[in-house]
Amino acid sequence: MADLTEQSKLTVIAQLGYAAHDAVFAVGAPQWYLDLLSQNQIIVPNDLLYFEDYANKLALQRTEKLWLHGFFVNKADIDAADFLNTLYYTSWEWDGVWVSWPNKKHQPTVESNLTEQHFLDVLPPLGWSKSQLCDLAHGWNALQFSRHSQ
Repeated sequence: MADLTEQSKLTVIAQLGYAAHDAVFAVGAPQWYLDLLSQNQIIVPNDLLYFEDYANKLALQRTEKLWLHGFFVNKADIDAADFLNTLYYTSWEWDGVWVSWPNKKHQPTVESNLTEQHFLDVLPPLGWSKSQLCDLAHGWNALQFSRHSQ
């Protein structure tokens, strides 16, 4: 894969709505994505217990945002990563959730049984609404969800 230019790195971060010192719990993320977040001063805990501790500290000030972003190739990956339980049973409020899956147009050799519709069937019953869809980078789709308004 070609490296992202500095401008395209900023575009990816802006598309996702991330800012410096936000925290992203990334599930199944490729290394280029983790590197991109770190290079932009976005906190990327690799352990949910550490993330929970960080989230609880942030809850006092709430100037930074807490994001969940899962990368999946197949439906079974979602279950294996325990993604829905992480989303549903954590003790803090997520500011947003992103889900990503291979873009068949840009990654034709990757066999995936995921589509946008799969996530639209799964997340809204858990209280999440579709916010936006974008081409992320390196052949990944990204779909953002926000909490339903009460």
